[in-house]
Amino acid sequence: MTTPNEAVATAQQQTADIRFVPFKSLAVAPENMRFGEPADAAIPQLANTVEAAGIIVPLIVRPGRKKEADFMILEGRRRYLAIAHLIAEGRATEDLIVKIEVETDLARQQAALFLTNTQRVGIHVADAIAAIGKMRKAKFSTQQIADALGYDEIEIKRLAKLAGVHPLVVEVLRAGKINLGHARSFARLQSQERQAEIAQSVLDGDHWWNTTLQNAVSGDKVDAADERLVLIGLDRYAEAGGRLETDLFGELPAVLLDGDKLDGLWRERVAGIVQALKDAGLEVFVSPNGVPEGFERPPYTYRYYLSDERKQALAPLDKAYEAAKSAFEAEGFHPASADADPLFVAAILAKLDVKRAEYPGREFAAVTLSPERGIGFSAEYWTRPYVAPAVDSASSTSSTSSRYEVSKPDVDTPRFEVDTGDNSHSLHETYTDYATRGLIRALADDPTTALTFLVAQLFSQNALHGGSSYSGDNSASTIRSERYSRNGVGPVPGLDADVRGRLDAHRETFLASGLRPLMWVDSLAHGEKMVLLAELVAMTLNVREARNTSIRRSARVQAAELAELTSYDITAYWTPTAEFLKGHSKKQLLALLAQMDVDAAEAASLKKDELVSFVAERAAEKVWAPDALGWAMPNLNVTDAGDRHADDDVGEGSCSAAFAGDGVDDAANDDVTTYALPAAERADLRPLEAA
Repeated sequence: MTTPNEAVATAQQQTADIRFVPFKSLAVAPENMRFGEPADAAIPQLANTVEAAGIIVPLIVRPGRKKEADFMILEGRRRYLAIAHLIAEGRATEDLIVKIEVETDLARQQAALFLTNTQRVGIHVADAIAAIGKMRKAKFSTQQIADALGYDEIEIKRLAKLAGVHPLVVEVLRAGKINLGHARSFARLQSQERQAEIAQSVLDGDHWWNTTLQNAVSGDKVDAADERLVLIGLDRYAEAGGRLETDLFGELPAVLLDGDKLDGLWRERVAGIVQALKDAGLEVFVSPNGVPEGFERPPYTYRYYLSDERKQALAPLDKAYEAAKSAFEAEGFHPASADADPLFVAAILAKLDVKRAEYPGREFAAVTLSPERGIGFSAEYWTRPYVAPAVDSASSTSSTSSRYEVSKPDVDTPRFEVDTGDNSHSLHETYTDYATRGLIRALADDPTTALTFLVAQLFSQNALHGGSSYSGDNSASTIRSERYSRNGVGPVPGLDADVRGRLDAHRETFLASGLRPLMWVDSLAHGEKMVLLAELVAMTLNVREARNTSIRRSARVQAAELAELTSYDITAYWTPTAEFLKGHSKKQLLALLAQMDVDAAEAASLKKDELVSFVAERAAEKVWAPDALGWAMPNLNVTDAGDRHADDDVGEGSCSAAFAGDGVDDAANDDVTTYALPAAERADLRPLEAA
């Protein structure tokens, strides 16, 4: 709801007649309340302010009458006297241009005579920022600027930090398209060129500009909220020589500039825990990339179906584990203290006892530790590959066979390594994002392969054992009719944007037909159906990897097969653009030039933004894209049957609780249908029919 004051302000802004006139056309109106009074002692200081920043708030004037100046000042007498002071000292001339607001309405003229500045529309913050920048250059102190503009000193200090942003940012702020918080985010970007680029996207009506801005500000920075600091603490990081960069406005967590040092300190911190677990006979892996070699994830236990005897045996172990965890909530507990190590070890081993009781036929022999919030790390438990006991043919065909025995996948899970180089998680995601979009475009242009892929997906999910291995995160396609997208990143021209445009055209045709979807598709010629099928299937592809430690191996193999069938070459549609390249470091950009056989000697001296443009231009000239966008078939090394159930998409710290396996959360991490419960474990399960 608009307040009366806001209504007045709006009316003033809508009807304001702003002009710029020479000083010599002005004079103080006789009805001005202080007409005829001499200049006060503070006028020289105000003159200095006007000289540095100009007239920010326009003088309120009325048109002059007979024998009067062209414009008579109703409000702004002291600013007029300040300019007169500058002229008297030879620091300005009578031709100096002054900003005025002309009032012709008698009632508004009277208001201008009696309303104080606080009752009128205040200085726009964009004008204040511009003025502060000018006054800083003129060596004004913070207090002098505060006095001149009528702001608190602390507010001047904050606004002064915005004075260095690109002028286009100030313009969009003045236009009301961004607020002061957005302006502060712009100020955090060191590159004025990048500031101007995003500010222009605001003017262009880009709906994603705020997400782009926040992503540009955060980047791949490690801040004081990083989970590794739970076990280390900022003091220890600083004592080790770690550098901190505080936020420009004190709103965001401090940025840690030495990520490698932080990681090293975290590993040192957990070294005592690691050694204690090794002394207990376990193999320990710190921040592993995927499943530890030679181990596998145990299947999920549905306790509802366990016998009463097994439940009773687990009860005291669960109680012991809960007691061990309760120590973390005790007063005086500090994860960063070495005194916490025995408590951590006790909880890990207590959970291990629970796991072993849940799976009496499995050999738990390894633990992985990864950084996580809460107590500072998560623990996950692994078993040796399960070897099923020999079963004679009679027993294998007996009536006791149940659904739990049908779980060996028909297709082995591929095992191979992926070289992510020195790419950060964010840059790795960008590479796989663009590579996915390229594959979308290739598949959309190949209806035959799209049909083959669709049938293969449905066959894998509905006819083969272990069918869920071919869906969700283990597949190159969602097959749930979800359009591919990445939060904060719009369609890429030439790649998925082209396919989306085709689908939008189909939609317009459908809407114009007046038919329902099924009958409209039925009305299409066979060739048109195949084209539509290819485009729809293509838009379900998703082979993006959010982290360089979350390698989706099964999906990658499918992507490589699709690339072969479609003769995929992303350069047929697209070459690296500035938008794609901006996330690379200078070192990585120079490496890309080397891959293109471009002499990088001169380019090494370019600024980051200039280098990004240079690499984009060379890539376009050579019709070149990085090999990482090519979906080459990996060197497959399929494991034996004992390891085929291992989850290849675990990634780093992929458990939702401090100790993986608590409650139902484990179910989200396991592909239950691909695990065969051994006979010893099935013996305690109640048939589903009885349940």
